[in-house]
Amino acid sequence: MSDPEDEDPIAATSEMPGAEPPEDEPLPTDPTNWSSDITDSIQIQLVFKGPSKVAPNFVFPRNEGDGRSCHHQYFKKTLVSGEKMPRSWLVYSEKNNSLFCFCCKLFSIRHINLTSSGLTDWKHASSLLTSHDNSPEHHNSIKAWEELVVRIKKGETIDKQEMALLQAEKIREWC
Repeated sequence: MSDPEDEDPIAATSEMPGAEPPEDEPLPTDPTNWSSDITDSIQIQLVFKGPSKVAPNFVFPRNEGDGRSCHHQYFKKTLVSGEKMPRSWLVYSEKNNSLFCFCCKLFSIRHINLTSSGLTDWKHASSLLTSHDNSPEHHNSIKAWEELVVRIKKGETIDKQEMALLQAEKIREWC
């Protein structure tokens, strides 16, 4: 049996026992529609929901100019051993047919394609994603994401008091 503390906190984001989403109003799943000013509250809500996944049968649209498109293979990286690991941080925007880094969009202050307009260079996407995967900024954003997931699970977020007030208000409304 594995110890729950040994679990990958990001992989278990949607399975937070006892945790409730901090807001009732749904946030857009498409990163293109996220506010450019992401508040702590919005950040917590997005991390609670986790990155949206692309359906395995989804057909990505082709660019008119060169006929290239996004591919499902971009959502997995191949290790030296040949093993394929999911890029849990990679999200697709249907609105502008681009890729975003979930954690860098939420935690990085750098403005790169994967955080601002989205990656659309399908010809070089594999090498750009690998380069991003290995960047110190991305590693820092992954770490910040993991830490927030752990704090949410433990109920130790900055908004803890606000969340308690919201819960109390919901209980009053139900009675």
